[in-house]
Amino acid sequence: MAKSEAGTELLVPAVSDAILKYTWHIRKYAKCAKKDSHDSPAFDFNVNGMRTRWNLSVRYWRGPSGRRLANPAVLCLNLLASRVRAAEQVRVRFQFAVRDARLGRWETCPLSRVALQLQDSSEMLSVGYRDLSILERHLARPSGDLQVSVKLQVVPTDCQPCSLAQDMGGLLEAGEGSDVWLVSEDGRQFPAHASVLAARSPVLAALVREGGGRPRLPGVPGDLLQEVLRYVYTDRAEHLDALAGQLLAVADRLRLPGLKALCERALVETLALGRAALEAVVDPEGLGSSASSGLDSIASDTDLLPL
Repeated sequence: MAKSEAGTELLVPAVSDAILKYTWHIRKYAKCAKKDSHDSPAFDFNVNGMRTRWNLSVRYWRGPSGRRLANPAVLCLNLLASRVRAAEQVRVRFQFAVRDARLGRWETCPLSRVALQLQDSSEMLSVGYRDLSILERHLARPSGDLQVSVKLQVVPTDCQPCSLAQDMGGLLEAGEGSDVWLVSEDGRQFPAHASVLAARSPVLAALVREGGGRPRLPGVPGDLLQEVLRYVYTDRAEHLDALAGQLLAVADRLRLPGLKALCERALVETLALGRAALEAVVDPEGLGSSASSGLDSIASDTDLLPL
């Protein structure tokens, strides 16, 4: 990426508030599909000092005989360059879609998520891809044009420097000044601060009052209790892909509505991924109209769920 700071940059309260949608209009797709690959123009996503440049590309699989397959095509998201104040770990969430030219609506792929180290770089990095069956309904008539799109979020994994959440997380990790130990069902003990627990949950406050210095939480194993405390101190939770279902019940029991909302959101995303799993449709002729694209059809655009 050029050193110049010229261009458009979004300034938002939180980077997670920013969602970029880029639409790629591929003219005469059938003609383009005869090539081994096809790349979109580059597009920039600049938010709060984090400057990134991206593009989309279409690639094709080859069969056992070495013959190139017209379907499914492979739609790729590529990070072309980035500039940041300091190297940082980020979560990239993206969602591809292809437009049904006949009905005038977008068919969306499942959400994809990947973690990467973002730093000053001008080397291309392939961030992710999806198999995508291009069918007759996706091609405009008579032009044969195709429209695909991506919705993109790039969110720093770590808390902002000197934030309250970061400081509270450090306090939890160090255990300094702790005056109570929470005991999980499997006997693990976690140091905490009674005043913090009481401020965050009336149920935890009651447990501390009634359980003395080592209140027990029956039915809550150590891995769940660890995430509960992480949320209590930092408003964040990790490992939701694996723990959201169990953690949701615990959050409801402990009257932690914010953690409950995080778990519900994670479960909705998981269900969406399963429902909209793509089918790899191999069509040697390329544009069969009877096959399914394997995408969810929607009447209008939908936003990515906030992180």
